[in-house]
Amino acid sequence: MNEGRVRRLHFEMETTRIGAGMAAHRELNEERMAATLEALDRCRQVVERWDARLARAVATSAVREAINGPEFARRAAQVLGAPLEVISGEEEAYLSYLGVAGGLPEIKRPLVLDIGGGSSELIWMGDSGLEAHSLRVGAVSLTEDAARLAALEEGKHLFGRLSQEEGLTLVGVGGTATTLAAIELGMETYDPDRVQGFSIAVSEAWDIYDRLASLTLEQRMRVTGLQPSRADIILAGIQILLEIMRRCGKDHLVVGESDLLYGIIQSAGSRKL
Repeated sequence: MNEGRVRRLHFEMETTRIGAGMAAHRELNEERMAATLEALDRCRQVVERWDARLARAVATSAVREAINGPEFARRAAQVLGAPLEVISGEEEAYLSYLGVAGGLPEIKRPLVLDIGGGSSELIWMGDSGLEAHSLRVGAVSLTEDAARLAALEEGKHLFGRLSQEEGLTLVGVGGTATTLAAIELGMETYDPDRVQGFSIAVSEAWDIYDRLASLTLEQRMRVTGLQPSRADIILAGIQILLEIMRRCGKDHLVVGESDLLYGIIQSAGSRKL
C-alpha cells in the first residue's frame, strides 16, 4: 500500500456460505461453520507464508446476527491465533463505501449497492454525512425463500427519496455485480482490472437474467464468467439488483471490484504497523 493506493500481490477467494439456512433459523449451520474454519486456516497459512506485518480478519452480517455467532467467533480466533472482528452494520457500510470511493475516485457521488447472502446494503454520502440502509433480502436468503423479495417494500420511502437525488451513480459491489460483468465480458479467467468500473445497462442485466433463467443449474455451472459455486444463487442476486435499479430509477450500474475487502485493507493500512 503506497500513498493510499493498494497494489495487489496475492489474491484468493473461497465461498463457504456461512449464512446458508439463516432464512429459516438464526443459527449458523455446523457444516458451514466447519468449512469456513478450514478456509480461515488456509488464510492463516497464506498470511504466514507472505510474512504479513498486519492482518485483519472480519466477520459481517451472518455472524453478527446469528445466535451462535459469538461461539463461531471464538472458534475462529483459535484457528487464526488472533481475534475475529465481528463488525457492526455501521462499520460494514463505512468500509464498503471507503472501498468504492478509494477504487473509483472518478465517481463523485457513488450510491453503493452491496448484495450479500442474507441482506443487501445501500450506502451513500448524504448532506449530513454517510447514510446506510440495510434491506432484509440477499442472494442466499431469496434463493431459500422467494417471499423474501417482499422485504424491499420496507424501503419504498427510501427508494422514492433516492430516485429524486441528483448526481448519484449506482455502483454494485460483491458477487452478483462482478459476476454480471464477468458474464457480459465473457471472461474465462477472472480479471479484476477489467471488471473495475465496467458499466452494465439494465437491458443487458435483463438479457443475462433471461438467459440464465432458461438454463438448468448444471448448464448454468458451465456459463463462461459464472463461478460454479454461485450458479444456484445468481438468479436471486440479479433479481434483487434489477428490482432495486427499477425502484431507484437507475438505467445502468457501474461495477466496483474495490469493495468491502478493499475498504478493510485501506483501513488496516492506516493503522500503525
